[in-house]
Formats: sequence, C-alpha cells, structure tokens
Amino acid sequence: MTTMSASKSATFWSPLFTFDRTKIDFWVALRSAVGVGLAMGIGFYFESPALGLSIALGSLNVCLTDNSDSYAARARRMMRATLVTMLIVFLSAISANNVYLAVTLVTMLAFISGYSVVLDTVTADLGVMAIATFVVFGAQALEPSQAFHLSLYAMGGGLLQAALALVLWPLRRYRPERRALASLYDDLAKLCLAPTHSSEVPAGSVQSIETQNRLSFIAGDSRPEGRRFRSLLSQAERLRLSVLSLARLKNRIERENAGDDSVRIISEFLQKEARLVTNVAEVIRAEESTKVARAFLHELDLLTQQIRSRDVSKDSKFMLAVFGDVLRQMEGAVGQSRAVVELSERTTSEGMAASDRREHSRPWRFKFRGVMATFRANFTFESAGFRHAVRLAVCVAIGELVSHMISVQRSYWVPMTVAIVLKPDYASTFNRGFLRMGGTILGLLFATALFHFLPLNPLTEITLMVIFTFMLRWIGAANYGIFGICISAVVVVLVAMTGVAPKDVIWARGINTVIGGILALGTYMLWPTWEKTQLSEVVAKMLDCYRHLFHAVGYLSLREGSFSALEMDQLRQRSRLGRSDFNASMSRYLLERGSTSEDREFLAAITAASNRMAHAMVALESGSPMLLPPEQMHAYKQFVDKVDQTLDLLSESLRGRDVRNNEFPDLRAAYVELEMVKAADQDIYGLLFAETDRMTNSLNTLKEYIQKRLISNRKASSASVESHQT
Repeated sequence: MTTMSASKSATFWSPLFTFDRTKIDFWVALRSAVGVGLAMGIGFYFESPALGLSIALGSLNVCLTDNSDSYAARARRMMRATLVTMLIVFLSAISANNVYLAVTLVTMLAFISGYSVVLDTVTADLGVMAIATFVVFGAQALEPSQAFHLSLYAMGGGLLQAALALVLWPLRRYRPERRALASLYDDLAKLCLAPTHSSEVPAGSVQSIETQNRLSFIAGDSRPEGRRFRSLLSQAERLRLSVLSLARLKNRIERENAGDDSVRIISEFLQKEARLVTNVAEVIRAEESTKVARAFLHELDLLTQQIRSRDVSKDSKFMLAVFGDVLRQMEGAVGQSRAVVELSERTTSEGMAASDRREHSRPWRFKFRGVMATFRANFTFESAGFRHAVRLAVCVAIGELVSHMISVQRSYWVPMTVAIVLKPDYASTFNRGFLRMGGTILGLLFATALFHFLPLNPLTEITLMVIFTFMLRWIGAANYGIFGICISAVVVVLVAMTGVAPKDVIWARGINTVIGGILALGTYMLWPTWEKTQLSEVVAKMLDCYRHLFHAVGYLSLREGSFSALEMDQLRQRSRLGRSDFNASMSRYLLERGSTSEDREFLAAITAASNRMAHAMVALESGSPMLLPPEQMHAYKQFVDKVDQTLDLLSESLRGRDVRNNEFPDLRAAYVELEMVKAADQDIYGLLFAETDRMTNSLNTLKEYIQKRLISNRKASSASVESHQT
C-alpha cells in the first residue's frame, strides 16, 4: 500500500518536473522576443511610458498565440488575439473608477473564458490572457479618449507581432503544411517497419490527427497547391490502411504457414515501401527529385508480381483467401504509392494536380451555428466546461473584489493569478498552482537581483525584456514552472518601464500572487471537478464514434452504403479524436486522488478492447466491398446490426440508463450463425470471420468490464447513502 501511494504521489507531482521538448520552438521564441523588444523601443523613442507599456503588452499577449503551424491558422489566431486585446484594454481602462462595473465586466469575461474550453484550449487560453490584460489596465482609471488611444497602441503592438510571424507567408505560403506532411510520411515509413499489435492503438493515429488539424485551415483553399497537399494527406491515410493490413496478413501467414517464402516477399515489400515513403517525405520537405522513389515503385511492382505468380496448388482454401487479400493490399499500396510519387513531384512544379479529395468550407453562418450548438449542449452543470466557467467567474469576481479592498500595491495580481491557475481538472489546477506560486517568487527574486546589479536605463530594460521573452516562449513552453519564472521577470521589467523601481513592488506582487493562488486552490477544493465523473461520458463518446464508423464500414462491406472518401475520412478522424480524448481523460484521472488498482484494471481493459476493435475495423474497411453469397450476406447484415445495437446500448448504460443484460444482443450467437451459413467452398472468406470474431471478443470484453464497473459504482453509491442515513 505504501509503495502504491508513493507511486501515485510521484505520478501526481511528476508534471512539476516534466520537460516537454516537443513544445520547444526556437524560431517562434526568437520572433516573439524581437517583436516585444521593438515594441518597447517604440515607447522609449517617443519617451512615453504609457505608450510603450501598451504596445509592449499588446505585442506580448499576441506573441503567446504564435506557433509554427499553418500561416492561415496563425493569422486568424493572432488577429483574434489582437482585437480582443484592444477591446479589453479599452473596457478595463474606462471601468477602473467604477468598482461594480469592473467586477461585473471581469466576471462576465471570466465566465466566457472558462466556458470557451468546450470549444478548444487555444480559445480558452486567449480568454485567460484577456482576463490578465483587463485587470492590469484596470489598475488606473482613464478618460474614454485616453483609453481609446491606449487600446490603439495595444492593437499596434499586436499587429507588429503578427507581422513578424506572417512576413514570409507570401513567399512560403505552404511551408508549415509541407513540414506537417513530410513528418507524416516519415512516420508512415517507420510504420512500414514496425511490428503490429492488436491490443495497441493502430499506429500512425496521432500523427494523422495532428496533420489533419494542421491542414484543416487550407480545407477551402482552391489553389492547385492546396489541393495537392490535401490529396497527399488523403493518399497517406489510404496507404496507412494498406500497410497495417499487410503487416497483419504477414503475421497470420507466419502463424499458419511458417517458412513460406511469401513472408520474405511481404517483408521486403514493406521495407521498399518505407524507403519510397522516406524519399517522398524529402520531396515534400526539401523539393528533392522523385527519381529514387520511382525506382522503388518498379521494385514494388516486381514483388507484387512474385505474389501474383506464386504456386497456389498446395494452399488450403483459407490460405488462398489470405493470399488473395495480400495481393489486393499490395496492388492497392502500389497504386497509392504511384499517386503519392506523382503528387509529391508536382509540389515542386507549377503544374496542377487533380485532387481526389475535396473538402468544402462551410459558410460563416453555419460555423457560427456550430459554435452556438456546442455552447447550448454544454449549458448545464453536468458539463465540466460549464462548471469550470461558473467556478472561474465566481473566483475571479472574489479576487477582483479583494484587489479593490486590500491596500497592497499591484493587487490586480490576485484575480490574474486566479485566472491563470484555475483549470477544469484537478491535476492541472494543483500542479499549475504550485508551479505558478513557486515560479513567481523565483522570477521576482531573480529579475530584481539583476536590476540591483545592472544600471537602470532603456537599453538594459529592452535587453532584459528580449531575453526573458525569448526564454518564456522557448524554454517556458516546455515547463510551466519555468514559464512562471520568466513571466514574473517580464512583469518586473514592465513595471520598471513605468518608472517604479522593481524592488518597491517585489513583495507586493509576491504576496498578491500567493493570495490569488490560495484562493484558486481553495475554491477548487470546495467544488472540484473530478475526472472520474467525466470518464463515463468520454468512453461513451468514443464508442459513439466507433459505432458511426463501423456503420459506414459495415454497410460498405454489404454494398448497401454510399459513403464518399471525404465522409469516410471525417468518420475516421472523429473516431481517432474520440480515442485520443479518452486517452487524455484517462491520463488526467490517473493523476487524481482516489484512483485505485481496480480503476487501472478497468481502464487497461477498455483501452485494449477498444484498440482491438479499431484494428478489426481497419481490416474490414481495407477489404470492402465483399462479394458474399446472398445467404451469408443476410447473416453478416444481422451481425452488423447487432454490433451497432451493442455499441449503442453500451453508450446508453455509461450515460446512466439502467440497461439489463438481456437487452444486449448475443453477439457470439450472431457470429456463430455467420460461420454456420457458409458453404463448404466458402472458406475463402476466412479473414472476414477472423475479424468479426475479434470484434465479437472485443465488444463482449467491453460489455463485461463496463457492466462490472457500473454495478460496482451503484453498490458504492448505495453504501454511501446508507452510511449518511445512519
């Protein structure tokens, strides 16, 4: 028990010392530092501390939204941050004299900021910056005309930062998309050589999601280049399905027919495919020649011909079916590879490629309706996002009132610390709270010590601001503790710009930060959102996504469905997002107090079973459509319907409906019936039966563990009620 507690404690505290190297971006940090330094220089040039502070803060806020993703995504995000900063500066400055108006506005802003987490984390982070800007500029009352001018200065700082981030857009319009696609093809090459395990997430899922997200901002781009990149993404997804299927077929042949020369041929095929895809990645990334890739295309054709011409006289009907699938997957992979080579070659020229995957941008009004639909769906205390919004609004309002009531200087750090520390989940709130308070104190001491030994002049202040901003966006992105140190040092420099000696505010800001941190942590302790209460809904959503994808795959197999390539890509993307949401929720839950070994067993079983089902869907989709005999087609349709019904009932039970065991269809019986109706000469469909058997096992495992979990929860709830009554 002691060992388990120590392990859980280490797991909880590990984020404090985690250094995420994937978030480090030197060039983003450099242009952020240059932008903030230029903004400060403008203020010193005009000898106006207010102007310099406004421009610097506008630049600082907007640089925090900079990234190395798509130029289109970057532009939208940074312009949004610029406009929000301008509006917030104006509203905070004119409301500073009226405590009630200021508290009302910051409370509304906090609610909107907290509620925006139901959309995405980027929007939520922008909301936190808006709160911070509001309370800083609300520290001094201004006339409306002065507030307006300050807001324009802040907008100017934001536009300056955005210009630095977007200056190369006309010359390198698709450079971020090139990097994302090249990285995806690099990962695809690794997939060709990696072993496949059905209990793990199908390889390449995370990379595919990231690339889909990065290229989503050129979904409506009608330029030839935009269509080429979208086509390359689509072909990569199809090639991934073929590679996964070939790897699994090779494993099956090794089990059923060890020593067969086809194992060597398939292995060599995958190795050649890996080298071809690696060359394609270089073509996309650095506009290399496709000569090497075309040579590998020829070798892939020769290997495919060896499978096509192999002696099948001694093969069983089952192995005939296996090799039939192998040949189909190899032919498909060669065709996809040929398309990839041609498309990648055309990314280096002025020619136009015909895109086989067109995405349609929705009109603005439909996008707005989609956002409003999400807001309406989450406008309930059952939503973690809504509870976070209420908690954040109340806590920031209390912090704002406290900042007006206490006589300590720089008291606006109380509500600002609350906004930064308070997060929707338990682990992030407490980890970030301790890191924020500790980093603040260290940053204050470090920056103040520097000012003690260095001369206080504009050159020193600009130099330190550039250094601290660079560290903030470079190393600070990898660890929130370092981020807290750097942001505290930045604020010391900003305070120095106003003519106030850093040492005069060090203790005031430290005390206010601690007060805000304690307020945030105390509020969360009084009204926590435990990930445990959200986990059932997350699993239910994942199963819903699987159900929708399997519905399409099943009916394509039955030749009864009509789903376009775009629709199938969207369904796959949603299923992967559902799975990634589950993994993220599981990780947060395991950091919470109260998670047990039974919880870990349950989550491990759900993870393994859902991954096996995902693999089965990949295999079934790669074999669609199937030419089954009419009788067998009827049995397969019944199986598909029962899988759909099982997934639907599991989702309903996770959402609170008391689903009896006899309501679930007997999947094993449906599978047995599917096997029984096959004629003696229909063993060629052995792979279909293998995957439906895998799916049956997976769903029965899911049902068993979910029902066991729900029964355990009901017993625990009943015991809790009885203990309270006694």
